[in-house]
Amino acid sequence: MALFLGPDFYDAGAILQLLLPIIAITPLVYMLGFPTLSPMGLAKHANNSTIVSAVVQIIGVSTLFITGSFTVYTLCFVTVISQFTVLIYRAIVVWKNRHTFSQKEPQTHVSEA
Repeated sequence: MALFLGPDFYDAGAILQLLLPIIAITPLVYMLGFPTLSPMGLAKHANNSTIVSAVVQIIGVSTLFITGSFTVYTLCFVTVISQFTVLIYRAIVVWKNRHTFSQKEPQTHVSEA
């Protein structure tokens, strides 16, 4: 970081390291979101997972303020936890409804006229 932005940004490396799990979590969150849940008829769960994550984020940030432990490092931790919450919620919904993928679509026969 310091190489590109100068020595004042050296400490940003530790902050970015705390956010590294989001790099792995985010693609999974997106893939398990509307692209997976909509075809399963479960699009509402994509929205619900975002709401649950927002509640986790609000509770986490509020707890940090109340306990006096609000720092950029603890905020990064809460952010990772809230994104992980979205991932777990969506993964559970997909897993519980995985039978949807094994159902065959009904075939309609078109008669030639």
